[in-house]
Amino acid sequence: KEKYVAKFTGDLLVEPKLDGLRLVFVWEGRDKWSFFSRSGKNDRYNDNLKHIAANLVGAMHICGWRKGIIDGEVMGETWNSTLAVKRKELTAQDLEEIARCRFHAFDHLTGPDDVRPQHERRATLNAICGHIESNYADSKVTLVPQTRVKSLEEARALFNVFLTQGYEGAI
Repeated sequence: KEKYVAKFTGDLLVEPKLDGLRLVFVWEGRDKWSFFSRSGKNDRYNDNLKHIAANLVGAMHICGWRKGIIDGEVMGETWNSTLAVKRKELTAQDLEEIARCRFHAFDHLTGPDDVRPQHERRATLNAICGHIESNYADSKVTLVPQTRVKSLEEARALFNVFLTQGYEGAI
């Protein structure tokens, strides 16, 4: 919303807006983890996204964390394949679609009251996603790109670029 953006001075961080299911990955340590929707439901995510959780837990552990939260969005190749991660009764096609779904990560928190500035959280997320990319050949975790812009005009230009790339817009 331009009326809010216009109030900011200095640089802005702009990300593509994804069209998937917003999920929060919560790792409480060791093998205690869960995916939750923004409304707090975990539907079938924990059963259907174990392969993604394994990448996240492994990388967070290697990067020195013993617990943490990754905010992101899961997306399949189509909206229907994205919704497969919520299904209880899975067909063979659902399983194939779930295996191709990606978790697009855009923030890391140490807990619900993490007060680190955004650039520190982003550095942590860069390390976690970098480890996953380097060490898991078939990783389904993607770091959502951020671009620093100096003006609303630059943000608008990125919005248009993101639209042509198939995203919903910009955040």
